[in-house]
Amino acid sequence: MRYITYGLILILVFTALLVAYVWQSLGGANELSTSDYQSCELIKGPVGAEDIELGFDGFVYISSDDRRAHLSDPSGVGNIYRFQGAAEKHDLQLMELPAGLNSFHPHGISYFKEANKEYLFVINHRVPAAADGGHDIFLFRIDGLRLITAKQLAVPDGFSPNDIAAISSEEFYFSSDRKALSGMAMYVEVLLGLARSSIGHYYQGQWKMAVDGLAFANGIAYSPRHRQLWVSESRAGQLRKYQQNEKGHLELRQTLSLGNSPDNISVLDNGDLLVADHVNGVAQARNADDPTIASPSRIWKVKANGKLDMPQLQLDGRAYSAASVAVSINNQLLLGSIYNDGLLLCSAE
Repeated sequence: MRYITYGLILILVFTALLVAYVWQSLGGANELSTSDYQSCELIKGPVGAEDIELGFDGFVYISSDDRRAHLSDPSGVGNIYRFQGAAEKHDLQLMELPAGLNSFHPHGISYFKEANKEYLFVINHRVPAAADGGHDIFLFRIDGLRLITAKQLAVPDGFSPNDIAAISSEEFYFSSDRKALSGMAMYVEVLLGLARSSIGHYYQGQWKMAVDGLAFANGIAYSPRHRQLWVSESRAGQLRKYQQNEKGHLELRQTLSLGNSPDNISVLDNGDLLVADHVNGVAQARNADDPTIASPSRIWKVKANGKLDMPQLQLDGRAYSAASVAVSINNQLLLGSIYNDGLLLCSAE
C-alpha cells in the first residue's frame, strides 16, 4: 500500500511539473501593461483575417475564415478580400471565388507577379481545424476582383501546411506546423514544443521536405532581394533565417530569439521584416473558444541583417486579440487576427 501511495505522489508531482512547464513555455503569465490602440482604427469585415499579403499598386490581399463559427457549424466557407487604404478612404472588397469551390478554408497566402500577371498562392484546409483532413494549395490568377484557378495541388499526406512563400508559379516553400496530425501524439507534440515540424518545398511537380526538426513551424516569407527564407518557430519562440543557394538548397544562417510565439512574417521593400508575436499562448488558445479572453500581441521589426528592432506595436488584447500578421501600407500598419472580427489599421509612427 505504501508503494502505491508513493507511486501516486510521484505521478501527481510529475503531472504538476509537466503542467507548469507547458504553462511557462506558452507564456501563460505574460501580459502587456500598455497598448497602442489610440493610434488604430478598426475596419469591420473580414473575420479571422489570419494572413495578409501586400500586392501591387497599394492593394493587399486578406485570407479570412471564421474559425470560431466552425466549432459549431463546419459547413461555412472562407473568403479572400482585397483592401486599399489611404488616409481619407478605405476600400475593402470581397474577391469572387471560382464557381464550385467547396470546402474552402484559406490559411497562409502568398502574392507574386509573373509575366505581368498577378497571382496568389492559397493554402486550403478541406476540413477546418483538422490537420488530418486533407489540404490543397491553389494558385489563383488575379483578374480584378476575380480569382481564376490556374492550378490546384493536393498536398501529400504527412504535411500540415500553415503558411506559404512563393518563388514562382512552379516553386514555393511552405511551413508544416506538426508531424503528428491527430490523436494524443499531436497534442503532446504541440504542447511540449517538440521539434518535429518542417519546411516543405515544391518545384515543378516535385514535393520534398527541405528542413525538419522545427518546433511548430508557422510563418514563412521569402526575400528575393537577398534570396533569404525566414520561418518562425512558434513553440521555440524564435526566427530562423536560411540562405537559398544556387541549387535551391537552404542553408541555416541565423536563429533569433523573438518574444513568446512568433506567427506570420511580412517582408518590407528594404528586406526588413514585420513579425506578429502572440505574447501569451495560453490566452491565445482560450481566446479561440471565448472572445472575452484577451490575447495580447506584439508586432516586431527585424532588420534584414537579422538584428531585432524595437516593437512597432503593442496590443493588450482587450480590443483586438490574437493579432497574427502585420503589413506596411501607406506608412501605416494593417493587422489581421486569427479569430477577431475586422482588421486593425494603425499608425506606424
